[in-house]
Amino acid sequence: MRDSSPVRKPITLQGLLKPVERANKALWHALLARLWPNRPLERRLDPRSVRRVLFLRYDNIGDMITTLPAIRLVKRLNPAIEVDVLASEANRAIVAHDPNVTRVLTLRERPDLFVADIERARSVGYDVVICCIFAKATKVGIIANWIGGARAVKATIWRGAKYHRFFNVQSREAASQASMWDKMLRLVSDIFEGDVRPGDESPYIAIPEASRARAAERLAELAMPQRGFILMNITSARARNRWTEEGFVALARSILAADARNRIVIACMPFDRELASRIVEAVPQEQRSRIEIYPKTRDVHEVIATVEASEAVFSLDTGVVHMASATRRPTLALYVASPHSPAEWRPYGVLHRAVCTREPYVPVATIEPEVVIAEMLALIAEVRSGAPTEMPEKGGLASDYQRYYQEP
Repeated sequence: MRDSSPVRKPITLQGLLKPVERANKALWHALLARLWPNRPLERRLDPRSVRRVLFLRYDNIGDMITTLPAIRLVKRLNPAIEVDVLASEANRAIVAHDPNVTRVLTLRERPDLFVADIERARSVGYDVVICCIFAKATKVGIIANWIGGARAVKATIWRGAKYHRFFNVQSREAASQASMWDKMLRLVSDIFEGDVRPGDESPYIAIPEASRARAAERLAELAMPQRGFILMNITSARARNRWTEEGFVALARSILAADARNRIVIACMPFDRELASRIVEAVPQEQRSRIEIYPKTRDVHEVIATVEASEAVFSLDTGVVHMASATRRPTLALYVASPHSPAEWRPYGVLHRAVCTREPYVPVATIEPEVVIAEMLALIAEVRSGAPTEMPEKGGLASDYQRYYQEP
């Protein structure tokens, strides 16, 4: 006879401290609500009345790239607005040459530097602080209010009623958008008067000519003509997004065997260079002249320029996917299936495929090489058939035009 009594979870210190943690958080929320009383914005702001806007985007390279059209939209609504970005040391280079950005501030992690960086931003005096980081809402809310004080309008996507104490605007419309690119655009349009117009959604990135010239020089040294190679990114810092060596080898061999015109440039971080070398060595000797490893570089814009020079891109779920969107390159990317993926982070505004794991939340390493090979060869064929590689403007958000492949 089966015992139907409920299974008791073991008592842990973490479980015992949960009520204390909740009570402590509620106390801080109440105290901060008195310090920074934020009332919901009654109507959208007239952009002509705003002098300075700050975007909080102190996270990763790819996240910053998805925010660029929103930054450009603010500048279009009022060219006189000073648009600043509070970036991380990892992603500040993405906006360092952006003509739409007035100042690039940095938020560093070391406590004394963190406080100094917040105080520096606070001294500028912002009318609007746009929070583009959606994790750790309390921390982001504190930073936004520390910088903007009671005077500035603080805005983010919908986080829940209790977070109204931190934000004047919580956009439900922005939260409902599938793509991160669209979330950013909708957030701006819910803060300011003025709608999203055709072209506002178009990805872009400012690449210094020196970086573009350096990429061209290195590709010439590798005998890789512009638009004459497939860029293969094999690096992801997140273990669950990494693919297998066998998968990379099978894909490289299949691309090179499919057409004598096909060439491959492998892009990777230094810790994956041995893997890249093994992939090259696994290619038949007669095909080795058509596969190369891109030389080491610390210039992120050189990497972006290399992506721009490619015919198409294969990538894991990393910032390279967004570099490809920003430079209008057709892309195939691999994703861990989840309720929000690949829609949230898939390529945007370009011809692409997004191949997911068969089961939710399992590693990318479980994706079969045969599926990826078929989709990559189909993408290359479609590009060479003369099919449009960019999605048409639709007078607003571009998600409806996205094409992607997902396993059943």
